[in-house]
Amino acid sequence: MRYFDTSFLVSLILPEATREPITGLFEGLPTDALAVSHRTRVEFA
Repeated sequence: MRYFDTSFLVSLILPEATREPITGLFEGLPTDALAVSHRTRVEFA
């Protein structure tokens, strides 16, 4: 399992300079290897 902090995930939503490399990283991971905490969900809300 891999955990990513909100500050890392925000570049998937907002136009950030790091968006392309982070998107590429996520595309290479199996979906069952990802987890999002309840706190992260609240921070995005």
